Amino acid sequence: MAVRIPGINIDEYYQQLGPIEPLIRDGHADSLIEASIRYVIAHQGVSTVLVGYSTMEHLEYAARSIEKGPLSRAALDRVAEIQRGFAGEPR
Repeated sequence: MAVRIPGINIDEYYQQLGPIEPLIRDGHADSLIEASIRYVIAHQGVSTVLVGYSTMEHLEYAARSIEKGPLSRAALDRVAEIQRGFAGEPR
């Protein structure tokens, strides 16, 4: 099944993911948006997330992402691995 993200050209999207692309490719989330939301809700110390959406479709997509629950331990481990790869990169 092809991933559809409201208002986003999927081919351009995958090109822009860079080092996060394996998280999506490996099936941990359908999009960077979903992965981001699910990453945040995986951390019990976070009680509020401020996000902005420009359409009702975007908001509904976010709600569906939350309904999937937090990222799995395997996905969180993959994020940590990706983050370690950023060490020493200029900001």
